[in-house]
Amino acid sequence: MKLTTVIGTAIAIVGLAACGSTVTPTARPTMATVALTPAPTAAPTPTATPAPSATPTPPPVLTETCDGSAKAESAGSVSFTDDTPGFDFVAYGPGLQGGWAGAATSDAKGDGTVSGLVTGDYEFNNFAPADSPGTLTGSFTIVACPTPLTITTTCSSHNVGPSGNGSVTFSGLTVGDDLNIAFTGAVPITSSTEMFPGQAGPQTETYAETNGDITVASGTFTVAACPG
Repeated sequence: MKLTTVIGTAIAIVGLAACGSTVTPTARPTMATVALTPAPTAAPTPTATPAPSATPTPPPVLTETCDGSAKAESAGSVSFTDDTPGFDFVAYGPGLQGGWAGAATSDAKGDGTVSGLVTGDYEFNNFAPADSPGTLTGSFTIVACPTPLTITTTCSSHNVGPSGNGSVTFSGLTVGDDLNIAFTGAVPITSSTEMFPGQAGPQTETYAETNGDITVASGTFTVAACPG
């Protein structure tokens, strides 16, 4: 039968395999070995060293004197110290952006003085002669010298009441300032000479002439009791 023949053929094939027929093995693919090359390391960028900054030269130390020209005395001045020896100190004024007012060259110690300055605001520059005219370095102010006050008093008689009949007179006051006395408080000055009557004696009082927060003159005075 046809079915029997097919079975027999299958058995014969199996038998041949069992009897040692060789089957050629399938070769496996060989994996090639690839050497990995490390990526190059970037060289560090050197940090630039900043150039040292030049230390600015501090301005000289200034000391001003007052202007006494209104009383036929010496005008004001400005003295400087701690300057660079040989540097020029030039003052401009009075008034900001004013004209040339005076100059001095610092000595071997870095000191110098500019005189003949009247009351007002000034600017100055400070430079080596080769750098003339330089740039404005700072400013300063010359104030008027205060006028010494003249104080006169009259005595107060006895038994004239609590106020008394003595007086105190101030001369040399500056109009526009205030005169502060304990028994009157702050009084605006309207004249260079002011008198305050009705003072009892004996008594000693303090006074101060002020211009805003600035004390122009201060001291004490005494109203005496009249003899007898």
